[in-house]
Amino acid sequence: MVWFPNTISPTFSFLLSTCISGQGLVFDNDLYQKRILLKRERSDKYPKSFSLKAYAPYVFAQQNSTCVAHAIAVARTISFAFNRKLTDIKKVSANVFSPHWVYFRNKQLGDDNCSKGLNLEKAINDLIVHGIPRLVSVEYKEYYPFTKTVLCNYYPDSYSNDTNEALKYKIDEVYRIIDLDGIKLALSK
Repeated sequence: MVWFPNTISPTFSFLLSTCISGQGLVFDNDLYQKRILLKRERSDKYPKSFSLKAYAPYVFAQQNSTCVAHAIAVARTISFAFNRKLTDIKKVSANVFSPHWVYFRNKQLGDDNCSKGLNLEKAINDLIVHGIPRLVSVEYKEYYPFTKTVLCNYYPDSYSNDTNEALKYKIDEVYRIIDLDGIKLALSK
């Protein structure tokens, strides 16, 4: 699984400041710079174009400032589908990972209404160490997106079971990428 961006361009700085003030991204550039930089080797080859769209699940709206949690859960879902060659959107969507797990485990102290967002790097590190369970194990069938009841300041009684399931879905590493060639390289590996 690869995560971007690497360099903080003026455009990206504007997007970050917009997202930080209006959404749920807390970006820690110091932690991000510590990630392994994915570099192209002379022997690396990658396609001119590539799409992950076939591996994407159905979309459902995020609630509150949970954009980072949703992005991580969907990225993990796409990675899972890609590795298993799942392209039927119904099968991919049946294996969506839990954004609530990500938010609940990584939220700031005192964030009882899911409004303070997440530190992207810390949440990714948590995914590397502890993994993530599937949405059907956490949210199904009593919570959003299956009902209107949104999980935020508490966790269902399934935490112990979900912790064990999450370990099955850890990721190995997340890399820094500095340009479009890096994205292409990551997709080719």
